Amino acid sequence: MANMLTIPNTIMTLGEAVWWARNERKMTLRQLAQAVGLSAPFLSDIEHGRRWPKEIAPFAAALGVSELELGRLRLHDSAENWARENPALAKLLEELRPNRGCPCPWCHVLAKA
Repeated sequence: MANMLTIPNTIMTLGEAVWWARNERKMTLRQLAQAVGLSAPFLSDIEHGRRWPKEIAPFAAALGVSELELGRLRLHDSAENWARENPALAKLLEELRPNRGCPCPWCHVLAKA
């Protein structure tokens, strides 16, 4: 793809990024689903954060976005889900964190759990 899209910093999840990039590219849900080899309902679930793809490379290629950016957002989703499923451990990690104002992208996820 000729021009790569840069995902805005305000987008925090893989689903939001896929939805945003798909709309920037003026692609329908069905068009993107076909391009990445998934069903439209599965893709809709990805965009709404209910499911996650096994691979992000097809999305990066079809949408013209960085695979690294999508991977970062996928990791954010995983950390957030882990924190929700393990609230006691997430709280412990928060208490053990030496700098509560840590700028890393994962600490704020744990704090929300």
